[in-house]
Amino acid sequence: VPAGPLLMLNTLRWADEIRPQDQLKVPPAGKVALKDAELKMAVRLIKDMTEAWQPERYADKFTAAVHALVRNRVEAGKTEQVQALEEASPAAASNVLDLTELLQRSLGSRKTTAPRTAAPAAKKLPRAAAKKSSAGAARKRA
Repeated sequence: VPAGPLLMLNTLRWADEIRPQDQLKVPPAGKVALKDAELKMAVRLIKDMTEAWQPERYADKFTAAVHALVRNRVEAGKTEQVQALEEASPAAASNVLDLTELLQRSLGSRKTTAPRTAAPAAKKLPRAAAKKSSAGAARKRA
């Protein structure tokens, strides 16, 4: 890949192997003196390794393998009816949830409760029972 005055080879690397271009020790452009023998060798190497593009020599092996797997499953009868993407509803075609709609459905499904009314008047308890219940309430508060 041309990168300023450099030709850089890009490959997948681990993060600790990546160095920014400005940290490379590259001589300034035009300051490198190449010998004639080096240039001739480079030209000869490029010519020896260059040939006409022959796309038929290359194949998409991954796609062929996937097609073979599908063909094997069909022949074995291990298939299922799948809904075509064009027929799928927009909601089914997406994995994005509409939270507003879910919240509205959730709130709509709640049973409405009767509004609270004033608490009925407490029944008169005998004095001993009243003391016990107020002592129990005090313990709960503590």
